[in-house]
Amino acid sequence: MKYVIMIHSNPQPWGHPTSDYLPEYRDLPQAERDRLGSEFEKLLEELQEKGEMISGEALGAPESSRLYRWGDGKPLVTDGP
Repeated sequence: MKYVIMIHSNPQPWGHPTSDYLPEYRDLPQAERDRLGSEFEKLLEELQEKGEMISGEALGAPESSRLYRWGDGKPLVTDGP
């Protein structure tokens, strides 16, 4: 069985990793930021080694995306988020 996990982040600021652009994260001591980054990288490595994480990619920027919904049995397409 496969799952898709989508992580929503605020497009302002737009960047990866998102946490690098957040004031709350920037206010942490450098040692804490390093620890969090290291733990996250370790988790990603473990998931890949076990074959549990197949891929990960960023989606397009919100201003160039389209939202698809269904209404009355027909697709309703809207530009942007």
